Formats: sequence, C-alpha cells, structure tokens
Amino acid sequence: MKQNIKINLRYIFIVIAIFFCLSPGFSLAQEDNTGSIENLIAANGFGNISLGEKISEIPKSKLVYMDGDSTKDLDGCVKYEYHNMDEVNNSSSIDLDMVGLRVYNGRIINIYLFFKKEYGYQMFQSFKSEYGNCTQRNSDFTYSWDSESVKLYLEYDKEYLGIAIFSSKKLYQEIAQNNLRRIAAQ
Repeated sequence: MKQNIKINLRYIFIVIAIFFCLSPGFSLAQEDNTGSIENLIAANGFGNISLGEKISEIPKSKLVYMDGDSTKDLDGCVKYEYHNMDEVNNSSSIDLDMVGLRVYNGRIINIYLFFKKEYGYQMFQSFKSEYGNCTQRNSDFTYSWDSESVKLYLEYDKEYLGIAIFSSKKLYQEIAQNNLRRIAAQ
C-alpha cells in the first residue's frame, strides 16, 4: 500500500510538472524580446524619415543645405539638415544634436544622426535592443547592422560627437551602376 502511494505521488508530480511546463504563464521557454535585423529592414530609416523617400515629400521649411552648401558631392548627392528635431527626438530615447539627410536623384540615400559622444553606449544599446546583435564590430566604438536593403553604421569614439548612419543599399547600387556607365562612356 505504501508503495502504491509513492507510485501515485510520482504520477501526480509528473502530471503537475507537465502542466506547468505546458502552461504559457509558467513556461520556461519565454518569448525572446531581443531585436532583429528584420526590424531594421521594416523601419527602413529613422523616426518619420524613410530611406528612398522623395525629398520633395518633406516640407522645404524643415530643410536647409548642410553647411550652407548646395553643390553635389562626387556621387551626385546633396546634403541637408533636417529641422524638425522635436518630431525626430520624440521617436528617439536620445536627444540628438542634428539630423542630416543625403539625397541622390531626389531620394534619401542616407540619414545621419549626430549625438553627444557620451550617449554612444546608450545609442548602441538602443540599436541592439531594436535590431539585435550587430553584424560587424570594427572596434570598441564602431558597429554595423547590415541587412539586404538597409545598413546601419554607428561610431562614437570621435572627439565630441557620435554618428549613426542609415543607408539605402538599393540607392548605393544605383550610384555604382551610374558611375560604371559614366566611366564606360568616357
């Protein structure tokens, strides 16, 4: 009789253990809340600014040429400062000093986020939380998240400012193809 009670207690214990393991509230296999590079692809930019977006979609009152220079760089791009910091800062946990946009053929190819150097690790943690582990670590203060369509570069070891750069890989491919055509035509 005593042995039957021990066997029954074992079965009861096993049934209870199985119940707890299979119950969602008690499961040891909790959902992984870490970020994913898929989030970088889905975001396709930062805040309310999207890579590939036409610069004409942004009101001119929110843009000024970066450093007052309207000339195109070697890739045929123009750089702007984005002057709607309240809207951008509301989507970021870090107070940004400046947001820059680099535009190719009227579309945003890069989004630059400038921030104080001391916020660099906080920016890294924010990106890691949102986009997962970096795909490349160049140094203690330089990281990249690289997807099929978007690349994010973070560096915060400069003298005063850190920078994060979101880039459209599709538009960079377009620049490369146009440069090859230009060279072939010469």
